[in-house]
Amino acid sequence: GHSQLQDLKGLENLTRIERSLDIRGNFGLRRLDGLDALETENLDLRIEYNEDLENVEALGGITEVGGSLIVLGNPQLLSLEGMQIQSIQSNLSLRNTGLVDLSGLEELKKIGKDLQITGNAQLQDMSGLEELQQVKRNVQIFDNPLLSTEEIQSMLEDVAVGGSVEIAP
Repeated sequence: GHSQLQDLKGLENLTRIERSLDIRGNFGLRRLDGLDALETENLDLRIEYNEDLENVEALGGITEVGGSLIVLGNPQLLSLEGMQIQSIQSNLSLRNTGLVDLSGLEELKKIGKDLQITGNAQLQDMSGLEELQQVKRNVQIFDNPLLSTEEIQSMLEDVAVGGSVEIAP
């Protein structure tokens, strides 16, 4: 991993990525500043194992994820605030993060495959997913000890789920 990198300044002119953006194993990375101009749609977006990442606001230009959005192992990331994603063609996976709620996902209406929210020790509520209308395949929400089953069921009430639903605190 890279321990000196605190942000991504220097990438300010980057507007398009074709396949995938993997931000992985950057232990000093706190912000994604420098990716503010990114407006790409057809991509997998993976934000994984960035020990100090606190902020993803710079990704606000991305409105559609053509693949999966995976946020994994970012313990200092308390919020997805600033994201404007309306649709994810494949999976949304939020695992082992510091998220306390799901703010930043307020625009999300459709997930093309699976929704997985697991192992988030600080996740207290599902606020942020109020506009979600459809998950085409499976929903797995478990191992989030501060999240009640009632909170999860309430969020899923108006969501059309095409596959199975597995929920537990």
